[in-house]
Amino acid sequence: MSEYRQATAHVEALEAHLSSIRTGLTDDMINSDLSKNLGFLLAAIDGEIDATMNKLRARCTMVDPVTKNPRFGPTMLAKVQNLLHRYDIVKLAVEANAPLRIHIEAKLSQLIEQEKALKEEAVALKRKALEAQQALKRAKEQEKERLAQEARKQEAESIHQEQQRMRELAAAAQEIRKQRVKEQAEEERRRQWEKEERIRMSTSVPRGSGGLVMAIGMLRKSTGSEAQFRQSMQNLVVVVNNICNSPENLTFRQIPKDNDSFHKDLGQYTGGYHCLIALGFQELEQLDTSQPRTVFWMEESNLHF
Repeated sequence: MSEYRQATAHVEALEAHLSSIRTGLTDDMINSDLSKNLGFLLAAIDGEIDATMNKLRARCTMVDPVTKNPRFGPTMLAKVQNLLHRYDIVKLAVEANAPLRIHIEAKLSQLIEQEKALKEEAVALKRKALEAQQALKRAKEQEKERLAQEARKQEAESIHQEQQRMRELAAAAQEIRKQRVKEQAEEERRRQWEKEERIRMSTSVPRGSGGLVMAIGMLRKSTGSEAQFRQSMQNLVVVVNNICNSPENLTFRQIPKDNDSFHKDLGQYTGGYHCLIALGFQELEQLDTSQPRTVFWMEESNLHF
């Protein structure tokens, strides 16, 4: 009987889903398949399976119109009734007010609330992650701006320091220029004084033999010893002989005032200067060299004595 076998397969499927529901209800964790299993049972009971079971239920009371015997024999009737009993157990278990149905719906409500809570938690986590990401982005932008401000501040400070350094250098250069002008003015005054002093000294010594005699007397007195006087006179004689022997040699007609030999024997003594002036030398300042210097210069080679 193919209809019976088909109904048996349906009932076994219903029992399997009901067993899964009961197992899911006892688990600590909410089973997401609970809703699917309940939906399957309700759809089956309200559909073709229920119609098939009602047909079998009706045939249990039917008799053959000819033989007046029941449609099912005793063995088959017992099987069908047992199958109907199993079906009724499943059907009663999922009726609207059945304890199991109430438990299932409570569990499903809990599942919905849990899923809702999980979704809300996921949304909250996503929102927090987004807020954290935005906060990190703002922090990076703020740090970037801080670094930019710090760089601008350092650049401004560097420019300020450079400007200050330039002002200090300019002030120092100005002071150097002032000092140089002052030194040049002092040097000019010194040169002017020396020039005037040379003119005074030059005019105070008569040229020629009379002035030379007076200058030699001053030299003898200032040397302090006869030996030094003779040494000074020998040096003076060398000067005169060089000019007389080579009157055109300009080297002999020019004596640097800072010459060590001249200073040792003549320049450091009173009268040594006067001797040269009496002979016709002039004290001049040479400015055409890298270092200005004072020299005794004879313009012409004729000696005044």
